[in-house]
Amino acid sequence: MSTLKLRQIGDTVVLILPKTLLEQLSAKSGDSLKYSFEDRKLVIKPKRKLRRLPKYDLSGLLLEHKQIMVRLEAEYQTVSYRKFRQCQCSIRLMPEC
Repeated sequence: MSTLKLRQIGDTVVLILPKTLLEQLSAKSGDSLKYSFEDRKLVIKPKRKLRRLPKYDLSGLLLEHKQIMVRLEAEYQTVSYRKFRQCQCSIRLMPEC
């Protein structure tokens, strides 16, 4: 078992964690850690980081929507035209009465 030393810095007593211990905790300087006491033992755990959601602005979303709608309308027109052409071709192939 390794030992850690408490040190006085100004009016504060700090516990300095070695680099290997920080790596095991997936922590770095400035990160927050959670601690608790279990059976008179100090337990230190990494605090879960919240995922940041991307920021959206209404004008950007509306512009993207407009671009998508233009593509969908063009695709719809192409598909409708193909169906119409297939219909015309099948009519021509039918024998005359």
